[in-house]
Amino acid sequence: MAEITKNMLEVLELSPKTQERIAQILGYISERSENNTLALAKLIDDHSRAMAQILERIVNTTNRTEPMTAEILARLASTPGESH
Repeated sequence: MAEITKNMLEVLELSPKTQERIAQILGYISERSENNTLALAKLIDDHSRAMAQILERIVNTTNRTEPMTAEILARLASTPGESH
């Protein structure tokens, strides 16, 4: 706690110009952080949408190929005397 108080006193003793510069830097850091957060949220959203589209394609492909596979397996099973 004493260290924090000491640091606060040091900041208060800085010139107004230096304090203003520190405030500008902190504002810039805050703005960058917010922009980075928004960009990351957009990337996550884009990734989620892409994954949903891929999953939808997999489901559609499976739905199309499943009946064909079942038909082929049924034909093989019903063909007498053939080695499978």
